[in-house]
Amino acid sequence: MVERAFNLGIRYYDTAADYGPSEEYLGKILPSYRSQIFLASKSAARDRDGAWRDLERSLKRLKTDRLELWQLHHVSFKEQLDQIFGKNGAIEAVEEAKTQKIIKFAGITGHHEPNIIAAGLERYPFDTTLVSLNAADIHHPRPFHSTVLPVAKKNNIGVIAMKVPAYGKLFK
Repeated sequence: MVERAFNLGIRYYDTAADYGPSEEYLGKILPSYRSQIFLASKSAARDRDGAWRDLERSLKRLKTDRLELWQLHHVSFKEQLDQIFGKNGAIEAVEEAKTQKIIKFAGITGHHEPNIIAAGLERYPFDTTLVSLNAADIHHPRPFHSTVLPVAKKNNIGVIAMKVPAYGKLFK
């Protein structure tokens, strides 16, 4: 499937340290295409050491020495932001990885709490945010389009949409 996607023109590949065997599967195929793709992974760790371990494990599984994008995954609570940005927080691993050119871009992702993602974007100059965006978002009680998009635009942060078919509901 990955090779077929590549042959159809797909160049953005997204995975995460905690997506089961996803990184290992991609690591079997992507090395031969590595110079032609944009590779993104994520860490759910909130502390520096845990995030760094996730990054090292991701690189090993993916059989690469770098990521174009590394993201702090499914950030949902203020306490998580405080830990990420606190002493020995995950943001230290992000900054070290950028300095060492292991990652090119840094991002933050969230599925359910747009206010938390917007707060994260205000606290740190992330390059991207990966959030739930779809045609049904305007009807959601906590919409991303009116909360996160203005902050991203103001700070020139790239927005990557996920859950575009609204968990399949837009196909019904």
